Amino acid sequence: MVPPLVVVWFIVVSSASVSMPHAFSPTALSVWECGSSAKLRCESSNDSQRLKAFSLHHRPEKNHEKIPEVLYLNIKSSAYILNREDRRRIFVQNELMNHSATVTITNLQQNDTGLYYCLFYKEGNGGMSDVPGRPKFFLHVEDDEPEACICREYELWLYGVSTAAALLLLGVFVFAGELCKKKKKAPVQPVYEDMREQPPSVRNPY
Repeated sequence: MVPPLVVVWFIVVSSASVSMPHAFSPTALSVWECGSSAKLRCESSNDSQRLKAFSLHHRPEKNHEKIPEVLYLNIKSSAYILNREDRRRIFVQNELMNHSATVTITNLQQNDTGLYYCLFYKEGNGGMSDVPGRPKFFLHVEDDEPEACICREYELWLYGVSTAAALLLLGVFVFAGELCKKKKKAPVQPVYEDMREQPPSVRNPY
């Protein structure tokens, strides 16, 4: 169920978006759980010209003025994710030849909530010019348990550390076992006297 405050925020953003540069209607509203994944498929509003690049922008819920760029994709190179921390959880599928692009955001966090819109870029006589994408997306990431997002963010890291610790402990046991084997004394070999090497017996003169 969509929280009432989210609906109000969605209406406000949708109403205000007409004054935003490159605004495009309609706006798609979706609610996601923390830790899940969301796919944003953008299409160019003009499919008659060949596209050269694509960018995704995010208007955060708590910052109505700042609209930072999330990623930039050139048709001849791989995508560049501006935030280094997001490079392992945001992926884009290059479909510029079909006048579209699909962005997947994994491990959603509460700060991912906000309005997203796309821009495409075409090359003209005067250089690169932008083409609005459609639709706009409003994502709301909700979480019933406090700090659950932060906990899930470290699950994979903790699993890796636990695995490394277990392998290290196993290596210590193996090394200790081999060391103990080397320290064991070799079995005592029986000693046989060679009578030929004994000195001759001395006769009693009496």
